[in-house]
Amino acid sequence: MAAAAATTTRTKTAAAALVLLLAAAMAIAQSPEAGTAAAAEEEEAAALRGALRWLRQRRDPRDGAWGNHTAAAVLALQLAAAAPPQVEPAAPSGNRSRGAQRWASPANPEGLLSVKQMELELVLHLWRHHEAPITSGKLAQYTLALNAVCKDPKKFYGHDLINMLQHHEADLDYEFAFSSLAVCSSGTHVRKRQIRRLLDIADRVNDHNVDTLSMVLLALKCIVREHRNRNLDQYIRRPAAGLAQQQQPDGSFVGSLHSTALAMQALEAGEESENESLGGNWNRSAAAAFLRSRQGADGAFVDVPTTAEVALALGPHSLGQVRDAAGCPAPPAVKFLPPVIPPALAPKAAHHHHHHKHVSTGSAKSNGSTPSAGTNSSDSGTTAPSNSSETYKGAADGTTGFTTTTTTSTSSSATTSSTTTTSSSTTSTATTTSANANNASVSPASIFGSNINLTTLESLAGMGKQPDLVKVTYSIWVHSNISESYNLTVQAERNTTFYNVMLLAAQDDSHYHFEATEWPNGHYVHTLAGFKEEPTSYYFWLLYQTAEMPDPANPPGNQLITPVGVDGLLIDEGNHFLFWYKKL
Repeated sequence: MAAAAATTTRTKTAAAALVLLLAAAMAIAQSPEAGTAAAAEEEEAAALRGALRWLRQRRDPRDGAWGNHTAAAVLALQLAAAAPPQVEPAAPSGNRSRGAQRWASPANPEGLLSVKQMELELVLHLWRHHEAPITSGKLAQYTLALNAVCKDPKKFYGHDLINMLQHHEADLDYEFAFSSLAVCSSGTHVRKRQIRRLLDIADRVNDHNVDTLSMVLLALKCIVREHRNRNLDQYIRRPAAGLAQQQQPDGSFVGSLHSTALAMQALEAGEESENESLGGNWNRSAAAAFLRSRQGADGAFVDVPTTAEVALALGPHSLGQVRDAAGCPAPPAVKFLPPVIPPALAPKAAHHHHHHKHVSTGSAKSNGSTPSAGTNSSDSGTTAPSNSSETYKGAADGTTGFTTTTTTSTSSSATTSSTTTTSSSTTSTATTTSANANNASVSPASIFGSNINLTTLESLAGMGKQPDLVKVTYSIWVHSNISESYNLTVQAERNTTFYNVMLLAAQDDSHYHFEATEWPNGHYVHTLAGFKEEPTSYYFWLLYQTAEMPDPANPPGNQLITPVGVDGLLIDEGNHFLFWYKKL
């Protein structure tokens, strides 16, 4: 009996203790501090929803753009996981799922249109880089936005934006750090020399403003995460502490919306800091309260770029989390063409040139071709990188072939004739081979690498192999009203490039003669069917791939513009391709 009584007493004591613990937990949950924190979180979520709603309202319904700030708006809306018509409040970090519904998705055509408009804007920037070069900071912003919408910046219509950022370092430390963040966010390793420069900036805390320190921290945090380089942690804490010390009594950083939003993103806890705030002694709630206090009744924070920056600070994903937040599917396996070169077609020392076809600079068709050749001389005596301009056309004897004019800086002078280009310097080369009109399959040498200087290869049938041939359609439209149109069915080897299709089409129909500039990353077609691009008038050749034969009565939308250039586009049975000369 005594033992039973003791057991009963212990059970009652344990039950009483459990009741007390539950009561204490409820008291804590209902404490003024907990209520204040919950209210602040709701106010922050409401401020974010208002900012995103205002951004969507400021979108131009005609083209889906935000003036000069389309990339900033797209980046903010995408990372905030805004799905129209209603934006959901930010979820706790532990509940964020990769691949969640995004603003630019098939469910939201308006978002896709804005992304395509952003791409067109960037194409124009790249086209006009000689007259108005795009800054590293602006290019970095476009690159981050492309990553956020699962577009590969390394394959942007024949341009490698990551390579451009790495090879053109900005002089300003802020832009350099922004570029480094964009490179890292693409999954590319930042070079050691660039990491050393970032560390040097971070080491001189007192020499830099809030914006620069914030961007350096974002870049270094990305490198720690992507490179899995924990050794950099020790170099991050000092500039983070220095940045935190610049918070003002009102919660802001130097009283600026822009600087406060950027500093909040840089000082937020991350995986590399074991969930402890890098700054240690900064007040995030005060910073967020400062931002909310500056929000207009319509949801705006002054203008589009500032509102986009604040949305990133208040949202679930910051600039430093683009790669993680995008949730992009794994890229498909890359198809490579085997570099099999018949010995009979090995490059020769001398090559013959046909006449170079000149196209008028206006939108009118070319009147014909005139002889042209030459090289540029340099007093330095060194050879500069060369760009090749290629023309596919018919020769006077009825055969077809390529003219390649290579511009190279050398110390020697050029000898020019109507049909050939020669130079006394062995470092200057202008090489082509004539196309064989009887070949059933033509493969441009560019698919094998820049060291192979061939225009054609023998058909697989001639090599004793049965080629796997497919049929594709290749159409040309001229002007927005489609004043001229041409259609052609081309038979070529499966998985060859669209550039090869262009070669075959040029053999069959003079309307398909074209001119292209060869860059290290492939060919850029600037003239087709006698019409040359006019960047100053915004006339460009745009390449589309459609599910059906293009219909002038129902023209394809810009979302069908191919994401890669003519050298990266591989063909398959029943593909439909359209080159459209139109004004952007």
